[in-house]
Amino acid sequence: MIFLDRLKKIERRFHDIENELANPEVVKDMARYQKFARERSGIQPIVESFHAYQRTEREVAETRQSLSDRNLDP
Repeated sequence: MIFLDRLKKIERRFHDIENELANPEVVKDMARYQKFARERSGIQPIVESFHAYQRTEREVAETRQSLSDRNLDP
């Protein structure tokens, strides 16, 4: 699904930015640090929503499996 691929790309970028923000060289360069911090704050709500979506998908799959298991029990 193209939409999920886009969300995964944003999530990867988010993790890349977090790694950059932890880099001592970036911390020393306030302009770079602020640039990464602004970008991170802009995509953080998207990543958090994506993680919530993923949790919900897992819960739905687990519930379906549980219901399926119950239907198989005599």
